[in-house]
Amino acid sequence: MEEWHRRDDYWTIFRRTLTEIADQVGFGWVRLCAAFGAGVGEDEIAFVRTLMPNLQAFAAVEPDPMLVGALQRNFHRDGLETLGIELAVVETPLERWNGATPVDAALLSSST
Repeated sequence: MEEWHRRDDYWTIFRRTLTEIADQVGFGWVRLCAAFGAGVGEDEIAFVRTLMPNLQAFAAVEPDPMLVGALQRNFHRDGLETLGIELAVVETPLERWNGATPVDAALLSSST
């Protein structure tokens, strides 16, 4: 999969698509969001930055312990905390997540 990503222009297309739909899709009402299968969080961070300007809290649920550390680093590196977003990274499978607060939006991702 990593080799495939080196040869495609996924990031260019993904970011262009986010920009294109930003004026067409209203996610401004979303205050609380959870992402499941977030991997290292790059797509989710771009999505939040572009489409969720009023987000207050973000929970990333990732079952792979190898990805959790990278996910936390990416959230800190890309400055979501500087936007005033409360961040939580939970290492658990989706079916075992016990989110205490209902969320306004859920992002479902897959790296496969």
